[in-house]
Amino acid sequence: MAEKKIIVVGGGLAGLMSTIKAAEQGAHVDLFSIVPVKRSHSVCAQGGINGAVNTKGEGDSPWVHFDDTVYGGDFLA
Repeated sequence: MAEKKIIVVGGGLAGLMSTIKAAEQGAHVDLFSIVPVKRSHSVCAQGGINGAVNTKGEGDSPWVHFDDTVYGGDFLA
């Protein structure tokens, strides 16, 4: 059987998990990331994941969620 070769683009949580799982299955995996993996946005997250839950009295909204997401992604999102 031919050796499985996989390229993963992105060193965030999804990219790292994909790389680990593919390697566990015996594939040769190359991981490419524009920044060092230790500097990925998943690693440097602000302490959570943004979401618009519209909690009563909290002032949350889809626009606030959008703003939080863009700001949290260093304006790259």
